[in-house]
Amino acid sequence: MPEILPLVPSLEMKLAVVTECYHPIRNGVVAAIDWSVTTLRRSGHQVRIFAPHLPLWTDPGSDVVRIPSVGNPFYPLYPAALPWSSVLKDGMKKWSPDIVHTHSFFWLSRWALNWAQKISCPVVSTFHTRAEEYVHYGKMPPFLSRLVVIHWMKSFYRRCDAIFVVSPLTEAFLRKIGVHVPVFYTPTGVDDNLFRPRDRVAIRRSFHLPSEGILMAYSGRLAKEKNLPFLLQALAPLLRKRRDCYLLLIGNGPLRRELQSVAVRYYNLENQVLFFGSQPRERVAQLLSGSDFFVFPSTTETQGLAVIEAMMSGLPVVAVNAGGPACYVENGKEGFLTAENENDFQRAVERLLDDPQIREKMGTAARQKATRLFSFAVCAESLERAYRAVLQKSRVSGTDQ
Repeated sequence: MPEILPLVPSLEMKLAVVTECYHPIRNGVVAAIDWSVTTLRRSGHQVRIFAPHLPLWTDPGSDVVRIPSVGNPFYPLYPAALPWSSVLKDGMKKWSPDIVHTHSFFWLSRWALNWAQKISCPVVSTFHTRAEEYVHYGKMPPFLSRLVVIHWMKSFYRRCDAIFVVSPLTEAFLRKIGVHVPVFYTPTGVDDNLFRPRDRVAIRRSFHLPSEGILMAYSGRLAKEKNLPFLLQALAPLLRKRRDCYLLLIGNGPLRRELQSVAVRYYNLENQVLFFGSQPRERVAQLLSGSDFFVFPSTTETQGLAVIEAMMSGLPVVAVNAGGPACYVENGKEGFLTAENENDFQRAVERLLDDPQIREKMGTAARQKATRLFSFAVCAESLERAYRAVLQKSRVSGTDQ
């Protein structure tokens, strides 16, 4: 199991956060960084972020160092940093952090790791994504791509002082591929003031959503790894049978055009499958609170932040029984977990469609569990404990040399 540690005396820390993606991109990694940076600064710590440069984007503050970058042929929305640029080295040297915290294992993170280890600065990395499940974006055969990605993971994470995981499931995977450094469970926190139940009628009116009927919501990237064709196939028969039901898709991604085409041309659900595109987190929170329950088909999540945000908003969940959500959604209590089977998923959705009392009861239980496990305060304590344990071990190791 990931380590759970007592609190050590509080001292101000200087952290360098290194990420391959940052604003204006909206995804779970950026949300996790936003949460951790906000939390750390509230506790009096200093944080500087190192991220790839994006054309035509200006950061509102001076705490973000942008590294020169080039276009990414595999995913144009994610430019590739040029980590050998002096901007990274000079920026790190000037900042002189106590800890370097990376959020991936790619080039920018590797150069930051190399720099930090030259000056004996501890490095931690958050394992956000099972990247070997994303090889369909590459040009090589999938089986070969998986081998390459796993080798890259292993070669990077083995050199870190510790790995932070957002799901207890992740440690087993890391051990399986041969990574044996300390692992700490540091789930991403969710703002329980932002994601909360609200006046459903008023929210629907403000977004011009159907005032009557039942609204199922999904939020996240519209991409192959999210298993969205399965979701449409499972829900289409219900939606065609029940014209007072709607599916709200919040997010954007490479699969959007295909999903829209299938929903309209194949299933004739133009007025019932509603595409809302990428939205700021404030609007995501509002859209969730205007919905009746949440549906989530992905099988590749480490934490499943979108599910936790829905639960925090007071929504019951229907999810495939896989990955992070299976760790905290109890089947029959906060929602339903199903096999990756269209009929099973459909039956679980029907139970929530047919019974408003179950929806209300499960939604209340979902909010309670999300607040207990994933509120800012709870997760902030886990994060600070992990940082201090790494610092403490680093200082002890330094005195032994």
